[in-house]
Amino acid sequence: MTRAWFGLFGAAGAWSVQTLVDYGLVAHFCYPGRAPLDAPGFGGTRAVALAVSAVTLALAVAALFAARRDWAAARPAPGGPSPANVDRRRFVALSGLLVSTVFLFAIAMNALPLLTAPLCAGAT
Repeated sequence: MTRAWFGLFGAAGAWSVQTLVDYGLVAHFCYPGRAPLDAPGFGGTRAVALAVSAVTLALAVAALFAARRDWAAARPAPGGPSPANVDRRRFVALSGLLVSTVFLFAIAMNALPLLTAPLCAGAT
């Protein structure tokens, strides 16, 4: 059952960590005062933010695969009615597949500006 819970909540937790860490990191080094800087105060800001995004993306993919494995493992026996606990387990696993896919996309979309846009608003 642990795999099912990880499949359901793992990607959402990874997205939360990515959002909190990357936002705090970039905000701290780009906006230390009232005006934004042209470049981050710490030269490795982009690299650290990309590393956090890569780790959280890997966690979201792991959650997606865990949900997929749990969904496949919870198939009812052929030819017979499925017990309620199998149906419940499949529902949680399918929910995990859907939620993990959405948050996997969200993590990728949060990481995209790190690759394509300047980190600080004062940059041109």
